[in-house]
Amino acid sequence: MVEFESLFRESRGKPILYHGETLLLMDRIPVPERCRLSVVLLSTGSEWPQAIRLKTKGTLISRITGVEAPNMVLWAKDMRELHSYDCLSQSGELLVWNAWADPRCALEAWAQGAAMRKETLSPNHFRYRCNDGHVNDDFTDIFFDLILE
Repeated sequence: MVEFESLFRESRGKPILYHGETLLLMDRIPVPERCRLSVVLLSTGSEWPQAIRLKTKGTLISRITGVEAPNMVLWAKDMRELHSYDCLSQSGELLVWNAWADPRCALEAWAQGAAMRKETLSPNHFRYRCNDGHVNDDFTDIFFDLILE
């Protein structure tokens, strides 16, 4: 199996080509200064707890809890419904990546087998199939949609 970490290290974190598909370590989505975004968990397939990370230079505001922060960690175990956020971005960019808790319960990302496949379903609707730190290429560890409104 392939260990994506070394390939991303060689590319300095830029997307890589693997079996004819572009893989990302982190996605950078252009966003307006103000927008709403929704995250829909479709499935998980790892024994490690899975998470989705969102970050912007500015503020993300949860429309469910009211929590405000520039960086959010959405744990799959807590995502029983659609999660919506108001995004107030000073940079015009939203960063998206997958993460997980390793066997020691440490939050991990961008290591060993980590990679994401992105599918653009429409100009504002993206689907991510992600690999966690397991060294494999099944892209079933966390599967989610992100929709900009």
